[in-house]
Amino acid sequence: MDKTAKGLVNFVVNQVGTPYVYGAKGQVVTESLINLWAKESPNVYDAVYKAKARRYIGKVANDCSGLISRYTGVLRGSSNFFDTAQERLPISQINDSHIGWAVWKRGHIGVYIGDGMVVEARGIDWGTIKVSRTSNSWTHLLKVKEIDYSSCVKTESSIYEPGKFAFEVVDYQKWINKHYGKLIKKHFGALLVEDNIYGLKTRNASLCIWKFRMNNKELGYTFDLNNTYYGSMCIKYGNAQIVKLGKKTRDVYLVQGTLRVKGYYTSTLDGYCGNVTDKAIREFQRDSGLTVDGECGANTWDKLFNS
Repeated sequence: MDKTAKGLVNFVVNQVGTPYVYGAKGQVVTESLINLWAKESPNVYDAVYKAKARRYIGKVANDCSGLISRYTGVLRGSSNFFDTAQERLPISQINDSHIGWAVWKRGHIGVYIGDGMVVEARGIDWGTIKVSRTSNSWTHLLKVKEIDYSSCVKTESSIYEPGKFAFEVVDYQKWINKHYGKLIKKHFGALLVEDNIYGLKTRNASLCIWKFRMNNKELGYTFDLNNTYYGSMCIKYGNAQIVKLGKKTRDVYLVQGTLRVKGYYTSTLDGYCGNVTDKAIREFQRDSGLTVDGECGANTWDKLFNS
């Protein structure tokens, strides 16, 4: 299988914030599709629901089973995921060995991403959300048929403890302190603690460096710790710092470092975008629902820092 638990987790996490429309399986919502879905599910699509669905015309949307189906490439409804599961367990048995398993109740499905959290496409009034596992009345855990669960899984929401995963963070932290120590001290009050743990501070330090390297007057050199979502900036300015095969710049270190903590890059941090880095970028893009071109531009920078 080429679809992994890690890939599923990263995919659904990167879908958080996307709209929910009943019947949608990753399509761009159109009036004709709304009419088609309404014909197929007239009990759902009353006048009010149609009006809500029209708010998302022009946007990619999912329903709950569509969220998983987009990643597996096999269209299933929630009941069919239950019927075809490799294994089924009662929800009472859930723990972090079940990262990447589906959580299920009759008529609904989501994905367990670890640390007691679930990603689910909950409904048209919520969209795709990341919430506590206990916020919904799940009854079962499902080992999804198309997913390979043999490899280690790690999620962006986890704290990466030394030895817990095969992705070292400490050398990336050392690189940040060595080359951008003055910047980090200015905005964070001290150098990063080189503890081999990837948490919010290391993520924010990476983003702070990226913002600094943009060298754009409109962005400036400040870093607001109370506003750490810079998706719009990544989108607006990210193409000024495209990392692709053959590049050798400090931006490549940022790509390698952030891809490493997300589990995609396990080689040496060398600042050179060779075949290994190119492959890691492509795998991340695939799992994030991005265009797979091997180029870390605006949209890929956005997903690296904001997912």
